[in-house]
Order: sequence, then C-alpha cells, then structure tokens
Amino acid sequence: MQSVCLNHVQRDRQPCPARKRLRVAPVAIACALWTSLPRGAQADKSSVPPAVGYNYQEIETPRITATNGATRALSSSTEALFDNPANMSMSRVYHLTALAQIWPESGRQSYGAAAVDSVGSSARVAGGVGATYNTQDTDGINRKWTDIRFAMSYPFSEQFYMGVAGRYLMLSQSGEGPLGRSLASSGLGDKK
Repeated sequence: MQSVCLNHVQRDRQPCPARKRLRVAPVAIACALWTSLPRGAQADKSSVPPAVGYNYQEIETPRITATNGATRALSSSTEALFDNPANMSMSRVYHLTALAQIWPESGRQSYGAAAVDSVGSSARVAGGVGATYNTQDTDGINRKWTDIRFAMSYPFSEQFYMGVAGRYLMLSQSGEGPLGRSLASSGLGDKK
C-alpha cells in the first residue's frame, strides 16, 4: 500500500468553483450598485412645432390611427366619442378602450380610456365618456393637459343622427411658445 503525502494532495487539488464565485460576488454587487445610481437624463428640445406635436387637439384611438383618420364619417364606437359623437348610436355596442400614444419626435405621450354604451338604453340613446392625460416636450415648452369628453347621441331616423358633446380641457405650459416670451404665446407674461 502506498501512502500519499498531504502536500502532494493539496498541490494537485483543483480549486473549488464555489470559492471562485465568492471572489466574483463582491465585484458583481459593486457593479450592480454602480449601475443603479440615479443619473439625470435630458433630451433635446423638440424640433417639431408645438401645434404639430399637440396633434391639432385630436385624440386618436387605435382604430383612428390605423385608418389614418378615415373613421370620421363612419365611426361607431369609442372613436365616435372623439371624432363624431352622432355616430355613437349607429350601431348597438358597449365598448371600453384604453389608449396610449408615444411620439418621440415631439416628446409627446398620451394615456387614456374611453367607454361608449348604445345598448343599455331602451330609448336608443347612446352615451360615452373618455379621458386622457398628455405631456409634450418636457425639456422644452413642457405642455401638460387633461382632456375629458362626454357625449350623447340619438338616432332620429335611419339617415339622421344627432349628437351632443362636452369637453373639459385643463392645459398648462411652462416653457416659451412659438411667439417667444409673451402672454399670448405661453402664458408666462412679458418680463420688464
């Protein structure tokens, strides 16, 4: 029987993988902490004119966007609430819609929801409500607005539909508008 020297065993032993992991763990934790430190990010001001970025006050549901606005005459659901309220009673629907729009060019983000019901009324009156929260160019004009709409419609005949709508709009803008620093442009007033 041959004896094995303790030095020989220690010298030929392979390093334990767990020990390597223990050496790498502090480095990985330090890297993770360093990358999670908050840093200020800032984008360039929008090169798109504010009226274009504001989308000319239009709120587009996914269907309006998909048809490039062609639903104005034939809309019959939540898109009718934003485009042509009289069309809400053209079909018998109960629809809920969530919408989100992100336009990188103008720095605009819109989030909202809408509901239209033309089934629940025995008098064939259709009604709807929709709301959106929007921001535009937070590094430039910093425009923020909340748009709440409500509408009702009634079909007088198969060819004549009438709709009535109301809108609440709360808009604020912190930066300068297209006319510079004036009361008419941005609401900040002229500095004297």
